[in-house]
Amino acid sequence: MTDYAKNLQDFYGREDYALLAGQQGETAIEASFKELTYIPRKTTPLPGLMAEKMLKEFAGQGAQPTALYLHIPFCNLRCSYCSFYRNPFEAEQVEEYVQALLAELEHLEQQGVFAKQKLEAVFFGGGTPSVLSPQQVSAILQKLHSVAKLTEDCELTFESSIYDLDADKLNACLDGGINRFSFGVQSFDTQLRRSLGRLNAKEEVTAKLEEVAAKDVKVIIDLIYGLNGQTTELLLEDIRTALACGVSGMDLYKLQIMPKSPLGQAIAKGNISYAYNDRMLAEMFIAADTLLAEQGARALSCCHWAMREDERSHYNTLVKSGANVIACGTACGGHLGLYKYMKTMDRADYVKKSHAGQYAVMGMGRLSEQYHLLDKLSGQCDAGCLDFALLKRYSDADWQQLLKPVLEQWELLGLLYSMDGQYRFTAKGKYYYRQLDRVLLTAAEYALYGKPGLMEQAGQKMMGLMKNMK
Repeated sequence: MTDYAKNLQDFYGREDYALLAGQQGETAIEASFKELTYIPRKTTPLPGLMAEKMLKEFAGQGAQPTALYLHIPFCNLRCSYCSFYRNPFEAEQVEEYVQALLAELEHLEQQGVFAKQKLEAVFFGGGTPSVLSPQQVSAILQKLHSVAKLTEDCELTFESSIYDLDADKLNACLDGGINRFSFGVQSFDTQLRRSLGRLNAKEEVTAKLEEVAAKDVKVIIDLIYGLNGQTTELLLEDIRTALACGVSGMDLYKLQIMPKSPLGQAIAKGNISYAYNDRMLAEMFIAADTLLAEQGARALSCCHWAMREDERSHYNTLVKSGANVIACGTACGGHLGLYKYMKTMDRADYVKKSHAGQYAVMGMGRLSEQYHLLDKLSGQCDAGCLDFALLKRYSDADWQQLLKPVLEQWELLGLLYSMDGQYRFTAKGKYYYRQLDRVLLTAAEYALYGKPGLMEQAGQKMMGLMKNMK
């Protein structure tokens, strides 16, 4: 029988434990964490050629919570902070890709992947799905409804830019059952938008959001904080503007400066200076969280708020709680049973394999039997509420007691508090939730598997390098 407490002593005894658990910063709002990369342990690498075996196994299983992701890897414009831009819009290439996507959906149906499942959520992501023509949108949605069964309350989300979604595309989406639109607004401020490569002025953005919201569908927007030239008051004004437009939900993300993005390269060359530090960014986030709470928004996760009672952010909730995700398209990842996989990054390779009746997987791995426990723990971090009683279904260990040292440290730092048998994240804790997530998952794996050996550490390092290459 596993001695969880004894195994955990190796984690608490790490030389860098105090830095990993967090220390008080120079101000009450700051905390200091050592950078920690989390790579799941006990994952068995498998070749992409085993994808068909994975599909067959999944088809033989009973009904489970399942979502579908449809990736559209094309954009009309490149945002300055984006390092994933690969495929500019070209009509012929987009049509070729759509035909491959339709062939892939047919292949999945033939393999029985949809036979026993009812999809709870479908997400068109990108890239920018709104580069598709109305005819292409209709073709994909018609194929989806012909090959798969959807639950009555299935959440069908379509990501879009403001400038791409004209009346014909909007109608094609609505006719095909899309009931949720996600717009990457990032900021309403016209000057800030232009600095990001966004062409539409504030007035055009608000008009589009109001137009779509009037169709009685959910409208979700993304906002970014930490943009060069952005003040806390500008961010709060963005939130007030969004609420006035009748949005159903909002995601708030910290600007990630990717080294290969135009912004990252400009900063590296000294052409642009970036002066925001952790204290400034935390203050912006906490001010935003406070305003949203005052306005009656419900925090569904550490970075998503709902303004409508029926907004669930169901796709993201499923993904972050270990549900199955069937991935269609190139350069995207999925999860079926105990398998996680990455689709081919090469669009030409994807098109060729889809038409040949192959599921174009680049690489995959079989997860440990403890995957569900770890994923539920991670999902609780994402939601900002640790409820260890719910983990009893997956483990006989007393995780609240085992993790008490780090939980008490986070209480001292003002990152969480105990209430009704749960640990709930404060606004400050929500800001740092990714660090808290990595620490808890690393600690849990020490408890489950013991201290990683040299060979395992080397394997994890290699997996981390591969992950960063993506």
